[in-house]
This record gives sequence, C-alpha cells and structure tokens, in this order.
Amino acid sequence: MVVQLDERSQTAQEHALAVLHQDIMSGVLPPGAKLKIRELVENYKIGATPLREALSQLVARNLVVLENNRGFSVAPATMEKLIDITASRQLIEAEVLRLAMRHGDLRWEDEIVASYNLLDLELVRCDEHSKEWLDRYEEKHHRFHSALLAGCPYQSVRAFCDELYVQMTRYRRLLRSRSMYPISPRGDHRELMEHVLSRQESAIECLKLHIGRTAEYMQIHLNQQGMSSGRD
Repeated sequence: MVVQLDERSQTAQEHALAVLHQDIMSGVLPPGAKLKIRELVENYKIGATPLREALSQLVARNLVVLENNRGFSVAPATMEKLIDITASRQLIEAEVLRLAMRHGDLRWEDEIVASYNLLDLELVRCDEHSKEWLDRYEEKHHRFHSALLAGCPYQSVRAFCDELYVQMTRYRRLLRSRSMYPISPRGDHRELMEHVLSRQESAIECLKLHIGRTAEYMQIHLNQQGMSSGRD
C-alpha cells in the first residue's frame, strides 16, 4: 500500500510540474506572477503537496523564485537576465559543440539530419496564430538544438545547456504569445546544420551568431513588452 501511495504522489507531482512548466513557458503565468498554493490548488485541481514539490523543482530550473516571507512567484523576465543567458549559451555551447563534432558518430549525424527535417516540415505547416502548432514547432526546435550537442560525451554539461535553452525559450514564447517575435527563416537552421556536419571551426561561429541573433531581436521588443526592468 505504501508503494502505491508513493506512486500516486509521484504521478501527481509530475503532472503538477508539467502543467506549471507549460503555463510559465507559454506566458499563461506571466513573469512576476504570484504563485499562491491555495489558488493553484483551485485552478489546477492538484493537491498542495505535489504543487509545492513541483514549484521547488521549478526554482531549481530558474523559472520560479522563492523569497522569504513572500512565497513563490514566476521568475521575472528582464533584459539583464536575457543578456546573461545569451552570453552563457554562446560561451558554453561553443565548447560543447566543439566536443560533439570531435566525438560524434554516424548516429549523431543521422539524428541532426532527422531532427532538422522534422523542424523544416513543421515550418512548411507554419500557423503562428495556433498555440497547438507553436507547441509542436517548439518541440521540434528543441530536438534539433539538442541533437547538435548530443555528440558531446559529458551528460552534465549537456543538461546545463538544455537548462539555458529552456530559459531562453521562455522569452521567445512570451514575445510570440503577443505576436512580437517571428519564426526563424527556414534557411537559418539548414545553414547551422551544414556547418556542424562539416565539423569545421566555422560551425562554432555559426552557432554563436544564431544564438546572438535570437537575443538581439528579443531585446528590441522587451521594452515594448514591459520586461526590460526588474530584479532577478
């Protein structure tokens, strides 16, 4: 019986984590929003304990903050934080990609091509006004960027890269939810793929430019969206 209760609790926690993560990433729970347990229980029909456990995990992922005597809230989206995430991605992913090109095998190459093709197909079906399409696009986009780094043999540093990617994705989703950020042109990711598969140093600069262009475009619109100030 104890095992069954633990399993149910784990399932509730996983569900709470999934729905909170989705709503933070999509902007349903906007930056700075207070996350009061009583309101979350009522809105999501999930128990207080799994919600608290899920929020603690989101704190570890830098998507939620916990302040003494003020409780949980969605992490602010600030210009300063975006610059920090961007510079960190450029610095760390450059070295991880270098290792991936050094150690990646044919399966690594195959996954890059496969994930690119799925992403490109999703772009053909582009419907920026559809949340369901945007969710599918983000899933394919995430898979492609993960595939580029998957040849790196160090799982921990890949996991850190993924955490930074998710944090940057939140900014993208927030702007797209307000029709302020366009989908990348189809050629951008093909160019990146070709540079990586060539295993030349040019791939490193191509990746840095790709990450940087994304951030530069987002910074243009952050002031208009009221996300350029605030403290982390």
